[in-house]
Amino acid sequence: MKKSKKFNKLLLIPILLIVLVGISLVLVFNYNNKFRYKIYDSNDMDYHFMDKGYYYEELGGDVYHYVITSGEKSTGGYSINIESVTKSNDNIKVIVKEENPDGPTTTAFTYPYVILELYEVPSNIEIVDVEGNTFDRLN
Repeated sequence: MKKSKKFNKLLLIPILLIVLVGISLVLVFNYNNKFRYKIYDSNDMDYHFMDKGYYYEELGGDVYHYVITSGEKSTGGYSINIESVTKSNDNIKVIVKEENPDGPTTTAFTYPYVILELYEVPSNIEIVDVEGNTFDRLN
């Protein structure tokens, strides 16, 4: 019985070392690939973007806005949301989801958009919807 407990303790040390090395690698990998961003939805500001695509705006102080728009809609109930933002090397991929009205809507022109605020300029940014359709830069 005593040999079994000693054997279990000896086996536990290499397992703990493997787990600690694995956690360290994950933390280092994630740290190198993390970047800061913030998302504002269309409730935060009131703009009227007529065309579907995105606008790039440099605000200064290492703050950059990407305004992603669905264009003008003839009724309410439309929306656009950012599903994911990922970084690979110096490239950023943004996936957005556009939603159509579900049920009765107001009869008024609406301009769904969302703003992605980045704190670094990527060498390349790709903005696509969940089906893979690319949003063109409008400015």
